Amino acid sequence: MPINQLKPGSLSTDDTILLHDAPGHQVYWVGAADQEEAAIPCNSWLVVDQDAGFLIEPGGCDHYFSVSEKIDSVFLASSISHLICSHQDPDVCASIPSWIEHNPRLKVVVPHLWHRFLPHYMAQPGEVTPVGDRGALLPMPGGAHLRCIPAPFLHSPGNMVIFDEASGFLFSGDIGASVFDDDAFVLCIDDWQRHCARMLGFHQRYMGSNRAVARFVASVRDLPIRAILPQHGAIFRGDEVGRFLDWLGSIDVGIDALGHVA
Repeated sequence: MPINQLKPGSLSTDDTILLHDAPGHQVYWVGAADQEEAAIPCNSWLVVDQDAGFLIEPGGCDHYFSVSEKIDSVFLASSISHLICSHQDPDVCASIPSWIEHNPRLKVVVPHLWHRFLPHYMAQPGEVTPVGDRGALLPMPGGAHLRCIPAPFLHSPGNMVIFDEASGFLFSGDIGASVFDDDAFVLCIDDWQRHCARMLGFHQRYMGSNRAVARFVASVRDLPIRAILPQHGAIFRGDEVGRFLDWLGSIDVGIDALGHVA
């Protein structure tokens, strides 16, 4: 289902959800959002470019089997070439050992602050590509790139977002995350004002400062973004992209929100 056709309440956590389908390039939601689990629901994203697979935000250790099964329904999970992690949190990285066990040739792409921490997840972390403070371009077979764009202190001091040039999707990690009642699975926004309320407390507490937000917004504002896809909660589509960036720049967060965190 193309991203512009998603409707609230029409999706299941058991599905592998097609979000972009163009010749030689597809993007899928392959996340884990079982309401019966204690772990927070997480969005994982599979980018398939010709015969190459890139898994963005692999997820926690308890998510490996669910995510890999979803991938196997559309692409051979053991043929994934890259794991791309926006930051170091366990809900992003803890499944890396399972992926490496099944495919030792995997390349792990992380912000450079964290590449020496990966051995704490596993003895042999595979081939690691650290992304420096100026970002990086990951080439895809079709000629487009996955742009790794630094977004420090949002929330991690070593944090990045990933822009897929082929689809126009910005994978934003915890930026744009939303918290739903009872950890409900919601992939598209039903009411803008209610959604802002779902995001407010998280961003006030987890984003580092107004200055860090302003730097991030300036770095992505002019990109041809069709959608913003966070690691938790709903996707921003169409004019919701600009509305979200405006909203994010209008609130106090982190050290600038001390004393009035929601």
